Amino acid sequence: MMTIRSFSLSFVALGLAATSLAQMKTYTIVNDPKHKLAQVESKTAVETFTGKSTAITGSFSFDAAKKVGRGTLQLPVASIDTGIPLRNEHLQDTNWLNAAKNPNIRFVSQGTRHLKGDEYEVTGNFTMNGVTKQIKTKAIVRQLPASAQTRELGFKGDVLRVETSFPITLKDFNVIIKGQAVGKVSETVNVKISVFAQTG
Repeated sequence: MMTIRSFSLSFVALGLAATSLAQMKTYTIVNDPKHKLAQVESKTAVETFTGKSTAITGSFSFDAAKKVGRGTLQLPVASIDTGIPLRNEHLQDTNWLNAAKNPNIRFVSQGTRHLKGDEYEVTGNFTMNGVTKQIKTKAIVRQLPASAQTRELGFKGDVLRVETSFPITLKDFNVIIKGQAVGKVSETVNVKISVFAQTG
């Protein structure tokens, strides 16, 4: 089975020879779990853990010629796996992300600015635990027109690869670390997202 890393290497190799498409197109994140991954990493002096999910959904609009785009991402809180079932339950509890009341984490972009090459600055609203904050992050966006090679990799239509990483301070989203979690969960966690989207 090919991993998201091996797909990434194939995608980059193909993308070096690709020409840009001169119009805004809509790309939907693929359903196949091996083509998408969201991670949140907590690191303290005594404990490090990573929560993972492949349940990301959403779509992008992107114009490679004008180098502008926008997008929406959504992730169910209940899909995040930290590697320990009890910790997963705590994460979904009312004292943490309150999945029953606020089942999804969302990011809605409001604007993009091209920096260089495939690098973009993205501004958008990040919503978690019922709280919405504006964040700014950098993203790598690579586009590849449909071809025999992309179809061989399992994609339909034109392909877009989006990668980003940004820090989130938990207290900004009304998540207060207390009790036995103090010292075991970082006040600021790092979110990483890597997804493939397609027009077909």
